[in-house]
Amino acid sequence: MRPSCMERRNHATEQGAIQRTAFYVSSQAVTTCAFSLFYLSIYSFRCFPDLLRE
Repeated sequence: MRPSCMERRNHATEQGAIQRTAFYVSSQAVTTCAFSLFYLSIYSFRCFPDLLRE
């Protein structure tokens, strides 16, 4: 039994939604990681001279 046109289109949009969600989640994760590294590097640059002085 062949799937109807509507069912096929439904499946395609479902796949597209899943891909969009995955892309959104991964981009969010990358952004979060970048910001974390950025803040961490700033923080360590601020604290590093104090550590060297001690």
